[in-house]
Amino acid sequence: MDKYRQTSQRIAEFANRLNPFETPDRLQQFSLFSANLTNFLPVLDYGCHLPLYRQAYINQQLSLLDERYFGSQLPVAINGWDDDVTERLRSHPGIICTFHAGSYRVINYLLAKNKLPFALLIAHRAFEQQGAKFKRLFRLLGNNHGLRHELQLVDAEQRSTVWQLMRLLKRGYNIVLYLDGFTGLSVADTAKLERLPFLGQHLFLRKGAAYLAQKLGVPLHPIYCTRSAEGAIQFTANPSFIPAMADSGIASEWALSKILDDFAGMLLHAPAQWENWFFLHHQFATQELRGPYILDDGNQAFAGNAPEISEYGIVRNGRRFFLLKKRGYEMYSLPESAMQAILNVWKRQVGS
Repeated sequence: MDKYRQTSQRIAEFANRLNPFETPDRLQQFSLFSANLTNFLPVLDYGCHLPLYRQAYINQQLSLLDERYFGSQLPVAINGWDDDVTERLRSHPGIICTFHAGSYRVINYLLAKNKLPFALLIAHRAFEQQGAKFKRLFRLLGNNHGLRHELQLVDAEQRSTVWQLMRLLKRGYNIVLYLDGFTGLSVADTAKLERLPFLGQHLFLRKGAAYLAQKLGVPLHPIYCTRSAEGAIQFTANPSFIPAMADSGIASEWALSKILDDFAGMLLHAPAQWENWFFLHHQFATQELRGPYILDDGNQAFAGNAPEISEYGIVRNGRRFFLLKKRGYEMYSLPESAMQAILNVWKRQVGS
């Protein structure tokens, strides 16, 4: 416990020193993080963006730290996951719908600890990129918690996926699905995606979870994870349900909206819990908010005056720099000399 606490403290100390203007990569990450907050939580004052950025970093690193202890006893309090949740998942195997929030990997740990066989459903690209890592984690969980069933990793984009999931569900497996996974997501692929209102914008989610639940007659189990200010991991397991409408399109929209609305309510109280603020611009149609994707000569457009730090950021593609207008995601091509001049002004404004 002492080692865990010491590492947690070091993570927090490092995060509180994070300076988004220190390097171009850090500036780009913060610029996009801030732009995503601006568009999805427009009532949030810019003064909150840097503290939330630092807190989101802490949450991300603590989640990774928790994973190191999956082979033994997790040295942190876990609330909200009780015998009722375990029994519901054991007696009615279905699709666990969750998000990349809080210590979201702990769901896998708790399923294994309670000897509940499960499979992780992920996109094909994630399967290729992270499959080996997941398999190592699954072996660790299975071996250390006495699971008799082999934990499964399922590629969501294979023709045999539905049949594979049907077999697993009949064998008593639960399917873990992170609804907000963006790996391999293309917002142009509307046949596979559901467009849903979310906070101040919209979000695209894959239709698969609701479609499979309806087709197979199994429940969706919405489970949300957060971390308290004291460091405890908190789970909220909402009532399970089966999308029962005759029209599969309506069923998918209704089911995903229900789960996403509850998640949005949680985020309004604790936005830094969600890891996807770093990537959210990949998950909705940003082109609907802006004019031309790139406008020429950002240096000339601002006549040498540094734009407001609350309204703009700087991103780059290779050796090319762009001024990012956060609201609407417009980008202005920027010479490196102009980028450096703007950055110097911003550094003076924040005292870095």
